[in-house]
Amino acid sequence: MRAFLLVLMVAVGCGDKKNEAAPQAEKPVAPVAQKPTAKALAPAEVLALVERWKDAQNQGDFAAYQALYAQKMNGVKRVGARVFRFDRAGWLTDRERMFKKKMEVSTDKVEVTVAGPSASARFTQTFAQKHFQDVGPKELVVVREGGELRRYAHVGTGNYHAATARSYEDFGLFTADPDITADVADLFNFLTGFSRPTRFRKLLVAPFDLRERLVEKIRATATAAAAGEKARIRIKVNNLTDETIIDELYKASVKGVEIEILARSICTLRPGVEGLSDNIRVVSVLGRFLEHSRVFVFEAGDVANYYLGSADLMPRNLDYRIEAVVPIEDQRAQQEITRALDTMVSSNLHAWELKADGEWQRIRAKKGERARETQTLLMRSVRARQPRRSSKRTA
Repeated sequence: MRAFLLVLMVAVGCGDKKNEAAPQAEKPVAPVAQKPTAKALAPAEVLALVERWKDAQNQGDFAAYQALYAQKMNGVKRVGARVFRFDRAGWLTDRERMFKKKMEVSTDKVEVTVAGPSASARFTQTFAQKHFQDVGPKELVVVREGGELRRYAHVGTGNYHAATARSYEDFGLFTADPDITADVADLFNFLTGFSRPTRFRKLLVAPFDLRERLVEKIRATATAAAAGEKARIRIKVNNLTDETIIDELYKASVKGVEIEILARSICTLRPGVEGLSDNIRVVSVLGRFLEHSRVFVFEAGDVANYYLGSADLMPRNLDYRIEAVVPIEDQRAQQEITRALDTMVSSNLHAWELKADGEWQRIRAKKGERARETQTLLMRSVRARQPRRSSKRTA
């Protein structure tokens, strides 16, 4: 997150040059206002600022840290329905209080991408303060548009790692949603020790409220089912072992919620138990790529909520790790997720189903039924959407 703040400061510092009047033609015409051209950033500038930012924290030099930030820092803070204007002085007072505690910050494999007056910094950050330590990949993109800063963020289910990207199956969301990007910024500020966590606008974050928010969604679908409305839950994770979540799923099943679970590895929930989990089906699919995405879909009546993120439904993830789950609100993206899940639960090749006795039973195509292998079908779907390349060779 520190990299983001520094990039933000540099971008604010650009583009202050006043507009120059357009030259007059021979015939009097109205001058055309020209947009100010912001000076392009250099990678070396961004890297130098990242180093200064890091050194200021490690040395406890609050004055040097404060000097890295622009004087004009605007924004709002939302707590529930209340909206507060950003208070730069109060923000710096809070940061100065944080500097009274010894902190150690390091960055590794910093990658800077510059496009004119905008820049992005991606790196692996290690932050330690007292008994807290966090290591993870960080990335935030800041772009100047129309004289204003617009933030972009990528939230995914996988790692920023070239090797695993070639062998893992994952989903990701690249968004400019102001609430989501503000949540990402707040989360990074917390990880770097600059602020205390508050209720996030749209993100579901462990260990703060992820379990509680998921339980709320499960109970909402159960309420819809009890009222005779459409109710379905679809979950795709690597592992499902959290007792609280499992108990809520059992209760939802009893009330008539249709539940589909795609679990790659461990699942301590027992589906198909009469009077307890009659409406729950658990499937595991394998293939060329390691199934790695985590997806959550809650359908209650006419309302459908889609989420993806990094969290497995295990106590270690929900209680002892920083995990983020993001809502998918774009209808087209929701349709993509629905199609992917439909393909997975209907797979009859390289797929297994968990039975009530705890045994996995291989799913096989019935006589006369065409084989359906999840990853092959999804790859075909992606290729079909790609524009065809011309087969003609240019001289």
